[in-house]
Amino acid sequence: MEIVSGITMWVAIVCLCLLSVSYSFHIKTHIGISRVNKPFIARNRDASIVSKPSFGRRPVSSLALSESVEEGGDGAFDPAAWINPNTRGGVIVWSIILVTIPVFVYYYFVGQGLEPTKVGSYVGALFVLLSNVLWASTYIFRVANKDMTYAKQLRDYENAVLEKRLEELDDDEIDALLEEIEEESDE
Repeated sequence: MEIVSGITMWVAIVCLCLLSVSYSFHIKTHIGISRVNKPFIARNRDASIVSKPSFGRRPVSSLALSESVEEGGDGAFDPAAWINPNTRGGVIVWSIILVTIPVFVYYYFVGQGLEPTKVGSYVGALFVLLSNVLWASTYIFRVANKDMTYAKQLRDYENAVLEKRLEELDDDEIDALLEEIEEESDE
């Protein structure tokens, strides 16, 4: 009976978490929380590089812009999006996984005959330790690969500036640059 009430409690906690997450996503997408009057660099190269909200239209958040570009508008179900922790579906799936694994580990060890108070403290400590180590490793990995938001925005901005300069060049200047590049590559 104790196991059933414990599982029921965890199911209720997971459901409340899902409701709160879905409600917060509903507010962000339908009310239009965004950075008003601040230009931002789009996260996807296919999107416009610099975007400013215009008057008379509802402001679009950077999250909504990046999702609309990534989806492509086809509306097809993408199972990879439910595993990717950078998407809404991935956040929900990984939250459920990370909440349920320690619960199942706890009930497994209690079922093996270990004392519940000791098992609870060990499982809790192990969960906190592993989650902190994994979080820190993802941060270190992103820093090592220069995959952080600022580095991406700076790279996108530099590419936009180069594209703008290339558009402003005449055909003769472009041909001269191409010839210079070919000469350097031949050497």
